[in-house]
Amino acid sequence: MFVLVALPFGLFLALTFETSQRTPERIPMTVEIGPSSIALERLQAHIFLAEYRRTLVVLRGGEEIGRAGLPMDTGGTAHMNVYRTGEQTLRLVDRLTVYTVNLMDGSVRGTSRTGSGGGSSLTERQGDFIGAFDAIGEGGERVFRFIPSGERPELRIRHARVG
Repeated sequence: MFVLVALPFGLFLALTFETSQRTPERIPMTVEIGPSSIALERLQAHIFLAEYRRTLVVLRGGEEIGRAGLPMDTGGTAHMNVYRTGEQTLRLVDRLTVYTVNLMDGSVRGTSRTGSGGGSSLTERQGDFIGAFDAIGEGGERVFRFIPSGERPELRIRHARVG
C-alpha cells in the first residue's frame, strides 16, 4: 500500500523538479549595431519533456544592461524572427508576442499577438529581417540556435489561436 502512495508522489516530485540549479543554455546573437548584442537563454523546465523557460538578455560592450522573461517554450522549438527596426532597436516576433528591444537602455517591451484573428500571418512590416531563433537540422539532429538571414530566408510566423 505504501508503494502505491509513494510512487505517484515521487513521480510528481520528479516531474515538477525545480531547475533553478541548472545553468541556462545561452544562444547568442551579435547584432551589428555598435557594441550591442542580445542573447536568448533557455533553461530546461521539465525533467524529460522539451519545455524551456526563456529569458532575453540585452548586452552592451559585453555587459548585461537588460533582461526580460519570455513565455514558456512548451515544445522546445519556439520560432522567433528578429528584425532591425532602427539604429538602436530590434523587433522579435513569435507566435504569441511582438517584442521591441531598445539596445541603448536594455528595455524589452512585449505586445500580445493573440486574439480572435484565427491564426493569420503577421502582415505589418516589422523592419529588416536579420535572422531567427529556431530549430534547424544539423548533423542528423535538430539544434536550436540563431539562424542569420544569409543562411535561411524569413519564414512567416502565424500567431496562436485563442479560444
